[in-house]
Amino acid sequence: MDNNDVAGPAVAFDAVGAVGQQLRPVSDSLIKARLLARMPVYVVAFVAAVAAAVLHSPWWWIAAALAGVNVGWQLWLIPHQVRCIGWAEGEDDLFISRGKLWHTTTIVPYGRIQYIDIDSGPIDSRYGLANVRLNTASTTSITKIPGLPAQEAEELRRRVSQKAKTRMSGM
Repeated sequence: MDNNDVAGPAVAFDAVGAVGQQLRPVSDSLIKARLLARMPVYVVAFVAAVAAAVLHSPWWWIAAALAGVNVGWQLWLIPHQVRCIGWAEGEDDLFISRGKLWHTTTIVPYGRIQYIDIDSGPIDSRYGLANVRLNTASTTSITKIPGLPAQEAEELRRRVSQKAKTRMSGM
């Protein structure tokens, strides 16, 4: 499935109102990467609980059932979380949106960005993904766009760095 076929978050909002720009979704490969990172723990817990129930006590079936429910919950939750992450480049700001029930929109002014990191762990690298971290002048603000294709992350870093340099020179 092409990344552009996914219905991501619809519109970014700023303090005044709608920016009117379509948010770009992150890669669907982030779903596979997150499942690969999280599932082994839950599956091992499920198998261990089943083994304990068979070998020791039937009370372990409760733990096995809870672990199984958790596996199902993660299989449902992760795709929904990933499809709610989006970003857009505005004229003066970068918009990042995530979440549906607990929706968060982060607006990062280009002039406040100090440096941009791109990281990719072993699972992300396997799927050709990278995470873009925007470090701002605030000591508590590190904003992240996870799950971008590596090439797109590099291009975004280049564009945002250029805009940040331009905006900071005006300060």
